[in-house]
Amino acid sequence: MQRYFMNLEREKNNRPLIAHLSMFGACAGWGLMAPVGKDAMTHGIDGITMVTFRVVGACLLFWIASRFAPKEEVPMKDKLMFIGAALMGLVLFPTHFLFSFRLNPYLCKYLFEFL
Repeated sequence: MQRYFMNLEREKNNRPLIAHLSMFGACAGWGLMAPVGKDAMTHGIDGITMVTFRVVGACLLFWIASRFAPKEEVPMKDKLMFIGAALMGLVLFPTHFLFSFRLNPYLCKYLFEFL
């Protein structure tokens, strides 16, 4: 019984570290998106291909993560809201970002800093 409580205590101590590492990973990915995207586009990859790679990669990561998450019953109204948010976050925003970045990177930079 003592070991069980020691493991629970150790898990509670690791949660802030895991949360901070997750935030760092998300911020690093977000921060590298513009320079890596611009470099790839100057070396011959077009914008729609970049968006396709991003969407397919995100779908694979979410699918893999869903295998480890507990199953929950989600109402249809919420599922539709998730689908709309996913389309905006994974398709509309990157498409707009990459196409506008190709046209004028400085205007795009200031526009996204404003948003």
